[in-house]
Amino acid sequence: MKKVLSIILIIIMLFIILINVSSVFNTSFLGFRTFRISSGSMMPYLKVNDLIIIKKQDKYHVNDIVTYEDNNSYVTHRIIKIKNNKYVLKGDANNTNDEGLVAKKNIVGKLLYKFKLIGFNSSFEYFAFFFGVFVIGLVITILIPDKK
Repeated sequence: MKKVLSIILIIIMLFIILINVSSVFNTSFLGFRTFRISSGSMMPYLKVNDLIIIKKQDKYHVNDIVTYEDNNSYVTHRIIKIKNNKYVLKGDANNTNDEGLVAKKNIVGKLLYKFKLIGFNSSFEYFAFFFGVFVIGLVITILIPDKK
């Protein structure tokens, strides 16, 4: 049983590592990407340095938190209204809506999961953390025999 759990942990960590590596190269892995929150515009739900995993969706709905591309940068905000197949977005901590409507083609993906790993300052540090967990899981799987 211990070996099965270790293998599952390794697979999960490998998946997260691949998502992180793909994000460093500004691509997606199986439609997943990671981003590090760099502002307080989504406080208190998302805090600076939280790591989020997003995935491209066929449809987006009001109250979805999405990341979209805006002038070669990425913004993660909540959809507050849909007008003519375009989206009105706003940061939870902001007093005003984002400027202009966001087209679906500009949305990179919807928030699926957030990691509260305060203290990491770069994508590389997140990668190093998950890679370390992966190696520890691999060592546990290989070195600790499964009792029969």
